[in-house]
Amino acid sequence: MTKHCLKVFGILCIVLVLVIPTSAVAKGSPHKKPLVQIYRDAYGVPHIYALNTFDLYYGYGYAIATDRLFQMEMAKRCFTGTVAEALGSTWINYDKGVRSNYWPTSIEQQYNNLPKRDKYIFDGYAAGFNARIGEVLANQATLLPKQFIDYGFLPANWTAIDVIMVFVGTMCNRFSDFNSEISNAAYLEYLVTRYGTTVGWAIFDQTKWLDDPAAPTTVPAITGKKAALSSDAKQARMHTPKAMQHIARSEIERMSTDKEMLAKAGLVGLDTVPSTSNVWIVDKTKTTDGSSILLNGPQFGWFNPGYVYEVGLHGPGFNVIGSSPFGYPAVLFGHNGHIAWGSTAGPLDVVDMYEEQISDTDQHVYLFKGEWIPMEQRTDTINVKGESPVTVDVFRTVHGLVTQFDVPNKRAFSKKRSWEGYEVQTLVAWVKSTKAKNWNQFRRAAKKMAITNNWYYADKKGRIGYISVGMIPMRPATQDSRLPAEGTGDMEWLGIKPFDTNPQIFKPKQGWLANWNNKPSVDTENTDGSLYGSADRVQVIFDELTAKDKFTKEEIWDMNRRISHIDLNIAYFLPFLNQAVESLLPSAPEKQAVQLLNSWDKYRWNLNNDDYYDSPAQTIMETWLSTMLQMTFQDDTGPYFSRFSSAGYPASPPGGSTNVQSGTKVLYHSLLGPTSSVPNNYDFFNGVDPNLVIRNALTATIETLTTRFGSSDMATWMSPVVPQKFDYKNFAGVPQANASEVLYLPVNMNRGTQNHMVVFKKTGFEAQNVCPPGQSGFVAPDGTKDPHYEDQMELYQNFQSKPMILNYHP
Repeated sequence: MTKHCLKVFGILCIVLVLVIPTSAVAKGSPHKKPLVQIYRDAYGVPHIYALNTFDLYYGYGYAIATDRLFQMEMAKRCFTGTVAEALGSTWINYDKGVRSNYWPTSIEQQYNNLPKRDKYIFDGYAAGFNARIGEVLANQATLLPKQFIDYGFLPANWTAIDVIMVFVGTMCNRFSDFNSEISNAAYLEYLVTRYGTTVGWAIFDQTKWLDDPAAPTTVPAITGKKAALSSDAKQARMHTPKAMQHIARSEIERMSTDKEMLAKAGLVGLDTVPSTSNVWIVDKTKTTDGSSILLNGPQFGWFNPGYVYEVGLHGPGFNVIGSSPFGYPAVLFGHNGHIAWGSTAGPLDVVDMYEEQISDTDQHVYLFKGEWIPMEQRTDTINVKGESPVTVDVFRTVHGLVTQFDVPNKRAFSKKRSWEGYEVQTLVAWVKSTKAKNWNQFRRAAKKMAITNNWYYADKKGRIGYISVGMIPMRPATQDSRLPAEGTGDMEWLGIKPFDTNPQIFKPKQGWLANWNNKPSVDTENTDGSLYGSADRVQVIFDELTAKDKFTKEEIWDMNRRISHIDLNIAYFLPFLNQAVESLLPSAPEKQAVQLLNSWDKYRWNLNNDDYYDSPAQTIMETWLSTMLQMTFQDDTGPYFSRFSSAGYPASPPGGSTNVQSGTKVLYHSLLGPTSSVPNNYDFFNGVDPNLVIRNALTATIETLTTRFGSSDMATWMSPVVPQKFDYKNFAGVPQANASEVLYLPVNMNRGTQNHMVVFKKTGFEAQNVCPPGQSGFVAPDGTKDPHYEDQMELYQNFQSKPMILNYHP
């Protein structure tokens, strides 16, 4: 535990009592003039007290509007498709992309169908937010954030739907909407065209396997099995849809999904499966004092203002402290004194693409179960700052939103999502999970979750648990889940799998659980975009947790420092490198390079603060792996080599979490040869001894680095550190601050956007977290920044923390 968590603060607090005027209360409020109390602790975290749900969330909305008004205004615009109205015509295509990815009336109907007690969550939040906007607009000289002045527009009032859409846009559409089936079909078509059906499919299966039984799992594996193409997948080959027939590469680039638009819209899309967030939990049998401990690091990226917002909620049924992305009504990373919880990105396949057959005479009519059916259509108007409005037409079929048309080939593609129509239910379930006091109540909330996500649990009785939530489709045997399905009615889902079949465990015998977006359980197949394999970064967490029998809370926290800096690849390849140079003379440069790798502690440190990583081995490893991937896969995969080319090391500045990449996983299996848990039916080394390929890659690495550094002295091959950038643009690429507000820390850390740790002891609980840069993003009109603008940066840099105070009341 750090000194910041243990010391008793002389709390500098603000006590704010809000008496809500009748005019500010949304229709349906339980009280005309409710009372809200907001106390702020030494780091500016608001602790909100109220007697009913509406008032509680009124206080929440008011507090976050006080701290993050510009960030939240831009988030609302980002995920409702109204950015061009504020920032101009440059953002028209972005807004079109957003509008084309959701159906507003569905969200509205879900909200309208809520019971009043649940509506109060969103109504209260919006009313409190608007109350603060009213104060700001009435006193712009001191309260209007400077960013509004610089960008030239004013904040607009919120509705309950806006509150919901921030969640839909940043969670549902970012972390539960990925799909690469059309791209997979194009890749498969290329392979079959080049190599023939048998070899083409062999390469496809070897690089897009459905199951690696040796992949580490969060639910502890009991027995192993040898990987094989499932019988369902074999049957599905006989029913492969037209989507993989005659899809030229040029067309797939046009058809599959507009990558640029998706990137600007902050959507996931093609070949971009979220690989973010880690967690480790230990129960009372794994700690020296019988505590249960949960430590979570959600990896959303690094931004200013921060991606998460911390709040304490204290009202009917609520006694919660923690943080949440963009100030969701649900606290995603926190505790309530009875249980602690956290999450990582979901691993389940909940989205499919359907190939629709369209009419010769009307592209908006499609064939389904023998009938020609008109697509549902809506036309949205997009307001544009300083220019005339523009419109966008959005279409949907029985399967879902139409993502693209291919009129020459008489087809369109639509996206079916198991969670569509349950977005609001999901958000309410997440809110209710924070009220749970035991595993059964927590699990009851989990059953209502439609999107894919991993949930983690620890309680005051020393127990731990895990649930991979989400509605998993029951697919027909004729459907290969890696490829688009036929849309004519022959490949319809058979229903949703029972919740009890979702990966989950309570009170694991081993006494610990861990996840870093790895395979959830042995019976989980890969999604169309994921590639769970035996080479997996979660292994470094497993190694930490099995290094000794019992841990102190300080040791659990300190694991994060090592995990954040360790090289994720070397452990898998060092044995092969040693074998490849075994016969070389000690003076051979290749052998000397491998010796440096052997003597390296495997961490990407900069302990002497000289702006360079501390070992040349880091430079050698990164360069060798990139070279080895190129030598192994480029000739075989041609234009699809980009799927396998990345070694996964952070660029400068880093764009997100560092992971073991797909090409690295395939390379590892290829080097394992007949001992691989994934069958190797194609030789990527083309008959050449793999040891020779490894040596050739070492030779090329040495030549590259000698040229780069102007010296053959390997001791000089020190790479400059990659800094940690906190960007002024949000993950969708939309400004949420001024460009001058970019912040940096000296060295990249492969860790959570925030980290929180909750310890349940026999005598009570302790909790700590760090949420950089700071609680507030407020910059006054004169440029003065809030005292809590970046006061958690130093804590984050030094792997320190601050208290998470549950019952704060000065």
